[in-house]
Amino acid sequence: MRICWATDYDGMGNSFGYSVHNAGTRKALQEAGVVLDSGAPIAVHVAPAHLFNPLPGRLNVLFTAWEMEDLPPRYVRHMSKADAIVATASFLAPVVARYLPSTPTYVCHLGVDVHTFTFAERSKPTSRPFRFLWVGAPNARKGWEIVLEAFRPFFGNKRFELYLKTTVTGKVQRTGNVIFDSRRMDTRELALLYHSAHCFLFPSLGEGFGLTMAEAMATGLPVIYTPWSSLLDLAPLSADCGHPLRFTKVRVQAEPTGGLVKLGAIAAPESIITHLAQADAADLAEQMISVWKDYSHAVKVGRRAAQRIRAHFTWPQTANRMIQILEEVQRTCQPAHNSAA
Repeated sequence: MRICWATDYDGMGNSFGYSVHNAGTRKALQEAGVVLDSGAPIAVHVAPAHLFNPLPGRLNVLFTAWEMEDLPPRYVRHMSKADAIVATASFLAPVVARYLPSTPTYVCHLGVDVHTFTFAERSKPTSRPFRFLWVGAPNARKGWEIVLEAFRPFFGNKRFELYLKTTVTGKVQRTGNVIFDSRRMDTRELALLYHSAHCFLFPSLGEGFGLTMAEAMATGLPVIYTPWSSLLDLAPLSADCGHPLRFTKVRVQAEPTGGLVKLGAIAAPESIITHLAQADAADLAEQMISVWKDYSHAVKVGRRAAQRIRAHFTWPQTANRMIQILEEVQRTCQPAHNSAA
């Protein structure tokens, strides 16, 4: 199969997820035998929907993510230019279908490099602090504020440590038993960070895939998470491979590019009111204690999580699914958009 790879990313912070999405999918497809050819009749775009522009005369496939139950008008306008849409999570497919019922929509999960994010045996530490870890982009949707609120009872307790990892300033700062690390790490360094931790905290309000949680699960790290949006693909309640949090659906104001602003605040034109899932900080604190107290049980749950990632969420599986989708698109679709306007 020959395809035109129409996008490229190398971002940090809020755009880091699309960097991994882009590079991981492209590499996996090439390793599966797909040839990248700028003249190929089918073009694959890995991009946020508002940045998508089709190539003239091609079958344009948009491979994208979104975290909410509704789409901004700007997203819908751009997505309507696609001949087919590939979503990174099951919950997103019906959202797209509600707005664009005539556009073929598929689901293709992203993958984890399980050769880098290897499984690590864990036990409760006796000579160093029990490390809670959060990894994510520096925006409120990722739940870091909820993590800090939940960790409040642990402040100053030398038995515990909170490690917050993002990419903003390139610095490492410690305040008491809280470490804030905003350096850029390569995948091997990040894997070592997961291996150093004892519990992963991810009270995200909404995810398009949940890459950092998937990586943590791959290493066997017990995860406490919000059971909503794409995270139910990674850790469905029936699989018992994580520690789900209580949450409340809350109304939020989302800007056309996905950023959040306070309800009632001045927002960009075409912002929307939608819903996200806000985890209960008190429940998070209780579950942190529960994981610490019965760590042998938490480790067993983490082992099931690692097995699930290896069974369903690897990059070769992403490539195989994407090839199936692209072959179907080539068989059943004709280019509908002959200009990039």
